[in-house]
Amino acid sequence: VPAMILNEHKDFRKNPRSAVHGEVEVEVSCAGLHRGAQLRDMSVGGASVVYPDGVVSAEDPIQLDEEILLVIRGRAHVPGRVVRVFDNGFAVEFDWSIDVERDRFNNYA
Repeated sequence: VPAMILNEHKDFRKNPRSAVHGEVEVEVSCAGLHRGAQLRDMSVGGASVVYPDGVVSAEDPIQLDEEILLVIRGRAHVPGRVVRVFDNGFAVEFDWSIDVERDRFNNYA
């Protein structure tokens, strides 16, 4: 029985994640920029993003399967797709096939 409990909590991520602390801007395709997010952890294939209490807009929440652009420390522009939504945040899988054009991501520079 203890082996089953361990299997339920096993981490099935494709790549190991590292704890990361830093601000990130989240731009949702054609919907605008969400500021005030924080990276929680990151790997080669994705990241976990959290919002401090009161930062997430109830009127325009991040949705599952939404295409987004993470702007990390104002320099790195990383496209991705939301694969999981949780309280005060979401997980994103990086997707380099997403075409980042000015008409899709208005704040992309």
